[in-house]
Amino acid sequence: VPERTHHIITLTKEGILWFDNQEVLLEELPGYLQDISSEDTIYVQSDKNVPYGHVVNVITAIKESGLRNVGLITNPAVKKEE
Repeated sequence: VPERTHHIITLTKEGILWFDNQEVLLEELPGYLQDISSEDTIYVQSDKNVPYGHVVNVITAIKESGLRNVGLITNPAVKKEE
């Protein structure tokens, strides 16, 4: 069984895109994705103030690279005390 790894793509509220620990441009992302195994998982996390369209552009770039294991990192809802 091949070892599965994961990578995290982060979109900051300042509009900066990170692939793992490397700052990248959206146009550069396919180059980073080409060496990833199709068994690996890509997680996308975004600041809540990032426009939804920017998140969609990143997910589209991932899918166009042939990768299908994509997940979103979300913050759990904060429960209000009653």
